[in-house]
Amino acid sequence: MADTLATKDKILSKDYLLLVLCFIMNTLFANMYMPTMTVYSKVLSGSDVYAGFMPGFFTITCVISAKIAVPIIKKLGNSKSMSLGAAILILSCFCYYSTTLIKSTNSVFMLFLARGVQGLGFGLGGTASTAAVADVVPPSRLIEGISYYTLASTIVGAIAPAWALGIVNASGYRTLFLTAFAFAFVQFIISFFIDYERKGTFEKYKRSEKIEHVDKEGKTTVTETLGRKYVLGIDTMLLLPIVIHFLTSTSQFSINSYITLSANERGMFGNTGLFYTVSAVCIFLVRIIFRNVADRHGVAVMLIPAILLQMVTMYAIGSVNTLTALIICAAPFGIAMGIIQPTMNGLFFKLADPEKRADTSAYFSMTGSLSGVVVSLITGSIAGKTGYTVLYRYNAVIYAVTFFIFLIQNSQAKKFYKRLAEHEKKMQEAKESADQIQEVSAEITAE
Repeated sequence: MADTLATKDKILSKDYLLLVLCFIMNTLFANMYMPTMTVYSKVLSGSDVYAGFMPGFFTITCVISAKIAVPIIKKLGNSKSMSLGAAILILSCFCYYSTTLIKSTNSVFMLFLARGVQGLGFGLGGTASTAAVADVVPPSRLIEGISYYTLASTIVGAIAPAWALGIVNASGYRTLFLTAFAFAFVQFIISFFIDYERKGTFEKYKRSEKIEHVDKEGKTTVTETLGRKYVLGIDTMLLLPIVIHFLTSTSQFSINSYITLSANERGMFGNTGLFYTVSAVCIFLVRIIFRNVADRHGVAVMLIPAILLQMVTMYAIGSVNTLTALIICAAPFGIAMGIIQPTMNGLFFKLADPEKRADTSAYFSMTGSLSGVVVSLITGSIAGKTGYTVLYRYNAVIYAVTFFIFLIQNSQAKKFYKRLAEHEKKMQEAKESADQIQEVSAEITAE
């Protein structure tokens, strides 16, 4: 199948818009706790150790939940799994709120329990909703649809942390927990109106790689599949994309985690928050401007320049000596990440078995979460020994390696698309043969 596709099919539908709303609620819930729970854990325990472990603990539970999500989604379906994920988030709200009611010795344990429960709900809901988006978006506009969908997290990520800190400063943590409960409850209600699975609304977008032959008696037999290979249960076509996604996500987490510390290390004191604002604006713009380029012309047209741009940007971030120059670097960083993330997500679904979208969504989610664990547990130690400036120069090397890995992956993908096109031609021939047999059978019955 050629990687150049038409873009006539419509993306917007009731289910797609509801999925975006659910994702916004889910992301709001998560981003409100990112800056506040490290502070809150220190308030409860008085320990920097607990505060430092809080982000990593949440990320680990997200990794676990993404793996657990797959069999749940296969049994319940995407929409019901999203409802269950939202219900688990509501449960976490009660756990969070209880920390304000019990003694401090027990409140720390309850806070970690709440964080773990939240990670399970967030992972399940996020995995199911992303798989659902791949179901309801036309295959010819898959990357564009995912790009709009994930754009919500960019906007929310730029607003929610500051808003959450404002709520805490103005009204305290109880109000924060009640606000989060409202978002989880709205997500829970919305999920019941996502009914494409029950109604079969997007059956025309369903794909299968099984070639079915019908004999003269009308019996159907599967005679051939695409012949995919698996390593540890992972489709071999996803192995290099997983490596690429891991490497690029690790670099992004490094920016999000250490940009302020890196600036202070070089005497660049000031409002480094502008870096996040500029990058968020650029991510938003690039996804609107280049919304369908990857679908129409192939992922390489977008990923190759984005990876090279990010390689240069990482080196520049590690080399600049003024805050103004650092903030200017946020523009190419945002442009590159605005291209890389949704394009890689779409590439996962393009290469994977269409009947295993829950697995594909889980692999993408787990890889991103694992990169966060690596940043929180490993790169911080590296930065402590070498300095944050050197860390970003290491990231430039990582992108250079990523570039060559993608060239190999792209070569493999071209061969795969050619094989898939041949396979789909056989599927079409088998379908036409089956239709002819059914027509003949109908004529004989009529006689």
